Amino acid sequence: MNFASVNPTLSIIRLETIDVGMFKLTTHLSKSSAALACIAAAIGLLASSSVLAQDSAKPEPTPEDRLSDPVYMAWISEPAITECINCHYEGPGFSAVVAAGSGSLTPFSRREEMEAWISQDKHTIARRRVEPFSLEQMDEELIKLIDELDRRADQIVAQNPRLRLDRSKIGLKGVPQDWIGTSNQLSRRICEKLWGEGTVDTPEGYQQFHDACLTCHGGVTPGQTKERPEGTFTSAPIGIDCLYCHQDGTESAWEKEHFDSDSWRLAAPEYKSGRGMKDLVNTASQASMCLDCHVGNQSKGMFVTHQMYAAGHPPLPSVEIETFSQEMPQHWQTPAQLYKNLAGTTDKADADRKTYFAVNYPGVTGQIDADQVYWNTRKMILSTLVARKKTVQLYVDSVRSKQWGDYSLYDCAACHHELQSDSQRQARYLASTSSVVAMPRTPGRPRQHEWQSPVLNIAYRFGGQPLYERVVDLEKKLAESFDAQPFGRPEQVAAVCRDLLPVIDQIIQAAERRPVTSSLSQSILIGLTQTGAAEITSYDAARQLVWAIDVIGKELADQPGVLPDEARQHIEQLHQVDQFGLELDLPSGREQSIYPDSLGQDLKRRAAFTPEALASHLKNLAGLIR
Repeated sequence: MNFASVNPTLSIIRLETIDVGMFKLTTHLSKSSAALACIAAAIGLLASSSVLAQDSAKPEPTPEDRLSDPVYMAWISEPAITECINCHYEGPGFSAVVAAGSGSLTPFSRREEMEAWISQDKHTIARRRVEPFSLEQMDEELIKLIDELDRRADQIVAQNPRLRLDRSKIGLKGVPQDWIGTSNQLSRRICEKLWGEGTVDTPEGYQQFHDACLTCHGGVTPGQTKERPEGTFTSAPIGIDCLYCHQDGTESAWEKEHFDSDSWRLAAPEYKSGRGMKDLVNTASQASMCLDCHVGNQSKGMFVTHQMYAAGHPPLPSVEIETFSQEMPQHWQTPAQLYKNLAGTTDKADADRKTYFAVNYPGVTGQIDADQVYWNTRKMILSTLVARKKTVQLYVDSVRSKQWGDYSLYDCAACHHELQSDSQRQARYLASTSSVVAMPRTPGRPRQHEWQSPVLNIAYRFGGQPLYERVVDLEKKLAESFDAQPFGRPEQVAAVCRDLLPVIDQIIQAAERRPVTSSLSQSILIGLTQTGAAEITSYDAARQLVWAIDVIGKELADQPGVLPDEARQHIEQLHQVDQFGLELDLPSGREQSIYPDSLGQDLKRRAAFTPEALASHLKNLAGLIR
């Protein structure tokens, strides 16, 4: 900015230094009277903010806090998203849900869920956190941020005296770590290692970053850029928006129609999909969307290559969707929560609730009442199956796209492991296991990722015995295809996978219609505790298994008398990192960063992990459940 050119009648400039930790930044605050296209939306939200505080144990941010929050200000400047935010903030809070005062199906749209999304969810800033800024560009970005926040705050305060805003309380109180920080530096280093120093600053270089990275981090389509509407806060969206997850393609008829709470909620999923709304009530569909990024989908340009890992991309961890959803934190209600909140004071309300579950979960609630279903355990099983389907599809697409042989397709620990004689890793080649994703029998052959295997053996059984026998036979053939030569025989792998995919689909469909009861949950838990050390040599496989056990244990513990206290305590003890070597808690929320906060510790734990203590503990747990 040219300070000499600033008109003193329009702007007031002051200098201050902010300690960023890695560098000192001199910034300026500039005030001007530029027009803001989305002021009305901001006013509407600010005016409603005091209402939410009455329904939540956590104090609601003040209007001044909102105006100081760059993430909030960025999203309310996006016209399509402003509509979502406005409407959901006008929805009922907890007290209105309890009173059932606005119609029998109003608990779908609560302010609490929108508040969780806009203030805590990492996905909303996924792009902003990986923009490949240099240190100089980070300085410039913070200066632009302060200018923009100031300009908008000044205009809102001046034009809306009825809000009685305290201008002295509006503004940044430090460098916002959810806006810019170490992850931007990491992204910059990755880009420079992949494409050369400074390349990402060119239009062609940034397009490479756009197509390779922002398919997941920004929800973009490779090769496409969208026009920015006038009045937006930033030059590009800062993360994954509402429509990326909830709208299917360009059909937007659902946006207006879903305002009609009762009639829309009771409509069939097929009708909603035809109007352009993704069916995220369907558990497998929801898991599929998440796993496009967290496992990979080459058809959408979502694939982390080994070259990206070598350049510094953090390892993609194993992913248990129910656990990850809770840790986001979740900005929607589980079926169990929804069933409870839909309880009405009239016969019509109860009938509507029953109709909703019958329409959206056919087969499940037709056999038992919805409050008897163990929904979280069901989601864990279904997401395991969908993760396997995504992995198998990734093999097919990799052969087709000539990406076969990329090291990221194989289990990392096949190469990155300790070198010692008489290790558990060597011994298991001689051991027989119940693993469905069979291990190669030839030492030294890179193998498939192992993390899905411990739970998959049980998940596959949801399709019934004939399908189980069929899928196990195909998985054995797939393992043989991987073992036939180093890195597997690609055409043979693809052929087996094409046979395997429809069988997995049939099992998913069967699992969607099968209610998970208390007794079935206990059987699943007992089955998981039978897992031997040879099947959890991989850190990710062990953690996936424990996450699944944790999901079931928590759900069983919610029902008095179902899970023995000692068994519950044994499950809780699995969170003891020092004893079992597994970090089960995810870096959730915006305050925690993967890099560098948790990445270094995670890599050390992977290298040091041994399965013996965990396998022994699981054996003891099995004895307590029976």
